[in-house]
Amino acid sequence: MLIPGDVARAVRRTTTTFVLNWIDARQRALDLDPLEFLIFHTIAAANLQHLPLSRRAALDDPEVDAERRPVSIEGVAAALNVPGETVRRRLRALAERRLIDRMGQIEDEDGERSGVSAGLAVDLPALETPPLRRALDLELSQLWRLLLSLEALGVIRINRDHIARAA
Repeated sequence: MLIPGDVARAVRRTTTTFVLNWIDARQRALDLDPLEFLIFHTIAAANLQHLPLSRRAALDDPEVDAERRPVSIEGVAAALNVPGETVRRRLRALAERRLIDRMGQIEDEDGERSGVSAGLAVDLPALETPPLRRALDLELSQLWRLLLSLEALGVIRINRDHIARAA
């Protein structure tokens, strides 16, 4: 489907505004600078990346600790193309604010705990704070506005019956 140039420009402006507003709301809710924001969300995505999309989208059954998989500092650094030491420094700040947890321990061959953390995970209670809840409400209204704008441009069609049944 080829989108006419004027519609494509309008879509680009609309979606860019949405993304920037979403980033701003999250950064404010979690009191993060831009790099901390990227690190936090890279870890959150990596923790659940192994789950099928249908599981991640289950609104009535949110993911639990046991389903998350930790990610290494090196994995975060590679995903963001940022030096590992930079990620390590920022992680200290995120851990002090209880946004990130070290998850699991590596066991050596005889089953003894090595004391070395297996990886990083977003602290689930951090996602339930009142500021983040308010940010999520704002994001939902901004997402709805984005969808309505895209529908008005003729790019998508919203199935309102499906949305009404889901609510």
